[in-house]
Amino acid sequence: MQAVFHENDWRVAIFNNINFVESKGWTDKFKYEGTPYHTKEKNSSYGLDAQKKWHFNDTTSLTAGFNGERESYDAYVTSDGVRSNFDRNVWAAFAQIEHDFDAKNNVTFGARETWTTGAYKSQNYNNFSMSGSWLHRMNEENNLYVSIAQSFKMPTFSEMYKETDYSIPNPDLKPAKGINYELGWKQNHGAHSWKAALFHIDVKDNITASWQKEPVKQYQYNNVDFRNTGIELSCKIDAGDKWSYNYGITWQNPQSKSDSVKKLDMQGKWERVYGKIQLDGGVGYKYKKFKSNLNFTYMAGRYQSQSQVNEPVKPYLLSSLNFIYTPDNHNELSLMIDNLLSRRDRTSNSSSDYYCAPLTVMLNFNYKF
Repeated sequence: MQAVFHENDWRVAIFNNINFVESKGWTDKFKYEGTPYHTKEKNSSYGLDAQKKWHFNDTTSLTAGFNGERESYDAYVTSDGVRSNFDRNVWAAFAQIEHDFDAKNNVTFGARETWTTGAYKSQNYNNFSMSGSWLHRMNEENNLYVSIAQSFKMPTFSEMYKETDYSIPNPDLKPAKGINYELGWKQNHGAHSWKAALFHIDVKDNITASWQKEPVKQYQYNNVDFRNTGIELSCKIDAGDKWSYNYGITWQNPQSKSDSVKKLDMQGKWERVYGKIQLDGGVGYKYKKFKSNLNFTYMAGRYQSQSQVNEPVKPYLLSSLNFIYTPDNHNELSLMIDNLLSRRDRTSNSSSDYYCAPLTVMLNFNYKF
């Protein structure tokens, strides 16, 4: 649930999110084989996000803001039958300045301070990150840009404290810190919008699920360094009042550094993970108050993390079809269909097996006031 106030250069949002997850079944874990398991947890958060934009002149503007959030995690049923709950407060202050040097060159600099309070056993985090970008307008159709941004991701309560017949808690998880580089070109030519980008990502202490099968089946979240280099090519086509199209390809080389005690010959070496080639495509249709979108994503060259050597995984093909009807400025009715082809594709890249749900239909109604 979210309430948003937006007027002139002010934007204030108040939110509250609640999520319940419950699992029941039979375990085949060595020690508990043939016995039932039951887990249930609740994740909730509420908070405030406020920001304002100041225009100093025609060439310079500043956006600054603050947000505060209360996060809670409740494990109602655990493997040992003892309920556990954890809370923390997450705070952030941020600012971004944008400046046009001239008609062709624009720069943007941003900074963000994130910190937590009230965490279990005083496991609080503090991080300062920055970002910067430069946009060069070559002419009316072509733009070049460079972007460098630091990233920061805290471990979730589920990653730190969740405990089941298969999962092992890791309360000592570190936050993931990274830096992203991107160099790109954009062109708007007639009905076509082209984009080409070269990117590189370095993440220290990336949070990753590690799985082992022997002597018992179990997994735990650990910190593993991650890197990825690739190139992205994409195109959007506005074919008129009704039809639109998009397609793209991404080639990348994602790798993680092995630290598993099960891979003695691989410790400290880079291993392939995730997928190497991704193809995207979609078709959009719009007529008066009605619009629809059909989208596909194909991922190939995939690798599955293992306790021994990472193994190739079959490609997956994800599909979705959406219908949206907007009778006026306040009401919106939408029908979302996921996995249109009802494929049973394995979507996870870790050693745990997660498959996409079969064809799923969701009907939504939104009211804006």
